Amino acid sequence: MKPAIRLKFSVMMFLEFFIWGSWYVTGPNYLGALGFKAEDFGWTYSVGPIAGMISPFFVGMIADRFFPAQRVLAAMHFIGAALMLYATTLMKAGAAPTAINGVFFGYMLTYFPTLALTNTLAMKNMTNPEKEFPLIRVLGTIGWIAAGLTLSWLGWDKTINMFYLTAGAALLLGFFSLALPHTPPVGSGPVSARQILGLDALVMLKNRSYLTFMVASALICIPLAFYYQITSRVVEMTGLPIGQTMSYGQMSEIVFMLIMPLFFARLGVKWMLAVGMLAWVVRYGLFAIGASEQIQWMIILGIVLHGICYDFFLSQVRFTPIRPRRKTFGRRLRECWFFSRSVWECSLVRKWRQGSRRNILPKRQCILQKLLPTKLATLKRWRANLLLLSQPKPMNFANSSIRYCKTFARDFPMSKKLRCTRRS
Repeated sequence: MKPAIRLKFSVMMFLEFFIWGSWYVTGPNYLGALGFKAEDFGWTYSVGPIAGMISPFFVGMIADRFFPAQRVLAAMHFIGAALMLYATTLMKAGAAPTAINGVFFGYMLTYFPTLALTNTLAMKNMTNPEKEFPLIRVLGTIGWIAAGLTLSWLGWDKTINMFYLTAGAALLLGFFSLALPHTPPVGSGPVSARQILGLDALVMLKNRSYLTFMVASALICIPLAFYYQITSRVVEMTGLPIGQTMSYGQMSEIVFMLIMPLFFARLGVKWMLAVGMLAWVVRYGLFAIGASEQIQWMIILGIVLHGICYDFFLSQVRFTPIRPRRKTFGRRLRECWFFSRSVWECSLVRKWRQGSRRNILPKRQCILQKLLPTKLATLKRWRANLLLLSQPKPMNFANSSIRYCKTFARDFPMSKKLRCTRRS
């Protein structure tokens, strides 16, 4: 790849994650002042995952088959910038949280597809994606860090200006996308509903190792949503700079991203996953104790553990064998399942937890009992974990995380046939 093209894609990736980091983790610190309650925050962080489950399939098919990818990327960010600006007008006008969340849903419908589009644009223009893509992708993490530091340095991590910064960055990336290398569509022939919905990728779930990874991904992403929704307000309570402190997680991510090959060579896939899941348990134990006592070093250490939690678990994505003709749908299936569904479920659980303060716990338990059969011992264990997670006690989340890991290890043992074969 030519240096000029590499520079363009690096800037693209930087801006892509700068946009996301400008508001996603610090948003509650301002929205809470507008009167957002627990159930409102639940929907704020539910509409994104819902959009993430819907939009990548359809927009991905459009970019793959009908329009140049760089133009679709530009259009998505132009529309997203307009919607974010509209959301700020509703905030200033004192609109109801429901109306603001509705605009956030529209914005997420435009933003989530761009995460896949930026990868598509970069990889299609690379001569050696395995070596070139990581150097470009790391600029996305740096962009998230830059967003957090910018918010703290400008004092915008508790003001409406964070949303103006998001809209401005989206508008800038929209114009910049038009200058990216032309990436024409490659699809041809008739399009079936099965292709649009990505159902061809579901056949990969017959692979026991792949299914195990998907189940583990769904479970481990439930606490990830708590991180996005709650941690920034815990940081604010302890008196730390919000944006800067939250960016420590991405700084740690870069460090562990660099040393991850050494751990992978010594530990292998199974132990990397185990260490990653154990780090999740430790970090939420730190949050559970540190938040109630406002212990700064525990909060900072819990955030820094984000590097291990994220890198060690996501390492499986790069080494999961996928047949070439199913690569695109497989990536979309993982993106949908890994992030979207689990974070949405967590948002609903959080609303249930807040609802228990209004004495609706018996009703919630009744719903869970109807959803989860009780005949098999395995399903009983999963139901018990969910019921524990729904209780509004400080240490229950850490305890349930430990129980999830134990139950997962017992009920979904890793297949011995897993091979660390790189995808071509």
